[in-house]
Amino acid sequence: MSRSRRHTPICGHTIVGFTHGEQWFKRQAWHRVRRAVKMRLLAVRVRRLHVARWGFEWPETPLLPTLRELSNPWGMPKDGKQWFGDCREDARVWRRCMTK
Repeated sequence: MSRSRRHTPICGHTIVGFTHGEQWFKRQAWHRVRRAVKMRLLAVRVRRLHVARWGFEWPETPLLPTLRELSNPWGMPKDGKQWFGDCREDARVWRRCMTK
C-alpha cells in the first residue's frame, strides 16, 4: 500500500472503460504536438535550403504549435471531481479517503 497522502480531500472521476484515466488521451495529444513541431521545423530547414540554393524566399512559417491548438482538454475522459469533506468525523474513514 502506498504511504503517500492527498493534500486535499478531492478525487477525480473517469469514464467507465478508461481505467487509467486521462493517460492514453494525454499520450496521444503530446504525440500530435511532437509530430506537428517536427513538421514545422522540417519546413524551416527546407525553406533555408531553398534560400541557400536558389535565392528565393518562402513566406514565413508560423510559430510552433501548442498543446491547446491540437487537442481539446475538455474532450478528455474526466467526468468531474468528488469532495470527501463529509468523512472528517471518523479518523479511520478520513485516513482511507486521504490515501492515494
